[in-house]
Amino acid sequence: MMAGRLAASGLVPLPIEDKLPSHTVSLIYRADSPMTPVAAQFATLLRREVHYLSNMADSPLRRLR
Repeated sequence: MMAGRLAASGLVPLPIEDKLPSHTVSLIYRADSPMTPVAAQFATLLRREVHYLSNMADSPLRRLR
């Protein structure tokens, strides 16, 4: 029913067959100074997302191994 809500707001899904290119994302930080609270939260969210994606059966991360 999500497509109906999107159409009601003027947005419609487009069927796109091309796959998005994959990119390598790295997390680099200094060992001799603490991260700011915002940077630490971003690092936590990034690690959680990688963990979540790596456990999916059809995960795009599995293609990288």
